[in-house]
Amino acid sequence: MSKKETKSQSPLFNLEGEIFSIETLDKEIEIQKRRAVRETEILQSLEKEKSEKLKPLRAKIRSGEASTGSQIKDFILIYFGADKEKENQFLDLKEELSQHQGEFVLLKKIEHRAHGHIDFEFNPKPHPELYHWEETASLGVISNKIPLDLDIKSGQIILAPEKHCVINKHQDRKSFLKNDSLSFVYYETAKLGQSIESFYANDRPFFPSIYPTEEKINSQGVKDLAMEILVGDKKVFNYFKNRALLDLYPLALKQLGRELKKLPPESEKALLERKTNIFTHLQEAVEKERSLRKKLEEIKDVKAPKIGDGIHFTDIDEDIEKDIEDMKIIGSIPLSNKHEEILHKIERHLEEALDLEMHQTPWVIKKELDPGKVEFNVPQIIMNYCEYYDFPEIKKRLAKNPKT
Repeated sequence: MSKKETKSQSPLFNLEGEIFSIETLDKEIEIQKRRAVRETEILQSLEKEKSEKLKPLRAKIRSGEASTGSQIKDFILIYFGADKEKENQFLDLKEELSQHQGEFVLLKKIEHRAHGHIDFEFNPKPHPELYHWEETASLGVISNKIPLDLDIKSGQIILAPEKHCVINKHQDRKSFLKNDSLSFVYYETAKLGQSIESFYANDRPFFPSIYPTEEKINSQGVKDLAMEILVGDKKVFNYFKNRALLDLYPLALKQLGRELKKLPPESEKALLERKTNIFTHLQEAVEKERSLRKKLEEIKDVKAPKIGDGIHFTDIDEDIEKDIEDMKIIGSIPLSNKHEEILHKIERHLEEALDLEMHQTPWVIKKELDPGKVEFNVPQIIMNYCEYYDFPEIKKRLAKNPKT
């Protein structure tokens, strides 16, 4: 019996060493935990001491009572503390801007943007498919006086002081002039240096392969992912070229008050193609409008039946009856929804033509039509359309400045 008991206790006796080892580790873990707590407390105490020392220093710099003698150092102390790495980042940016004064600087960002009707208060984490990547680009001219300006009060980092253009490449392909500085805020510097191209996947630049679903974005559904600054005409021109935006390059030059003796050949070619497409689409829209207007003239005196009165027209075809149903009264002129859409399209094409000064630049388009070659005097035709259609916004624009 005692032999059996010895045999059953033997395995337990052999485990005591292992158990002792685990208990020793548990004790060491507890010691390290207490040490980690103490280190955290020490770290927090140091952070608090640093903050207390920075507070009066920041106040003095903000009020102008004290200064390091360097705008960059003052700015860094206020918004980042004694951060030497961040200071060097700003010094490098200033040096690069200084080497290209009077040239272009472009600020581009990649954002995750939520689209659709979203109530972020009710649903802070919308479905991932509501997001896509969106690239924004803003263009300015580097100052000849202060290549990099830092606003200590607002935390703005100013790349171009007077005005800038926002390049819209997704829909209307326009360059919108903004009469304020090209700048970004100090906390956005965390995104500098990240590769914009790394956010593009499978040649689909406006749709993400991952979505920011783990956190609330903001009330507008926007989360910045990366930001890049392109300095100098060469880099900026390559951006326009790589993004197939060369047709917008001349417009941006004009809006920002810069003149080149001769546009790069690639830009001239892209601009000519864009102008030709605008004129072609304008002509097509005008032809459609004339055809539809003629049809509407034929039925304008026909009264549509009232709903439920049992009246049926037997002397008009089904197409005309459908046109009557589609009619929309604006003032005293009956217009169908389709006709209204065509008018909007004509107005948009005319705005594009004015943006590119197609109503001013002498230009003739030759087309092979039956019975032969036909020439179109583009500026004259565009001005005729402006006068004929008499769109209020275009009329106001021409009256304000006929040259634009």
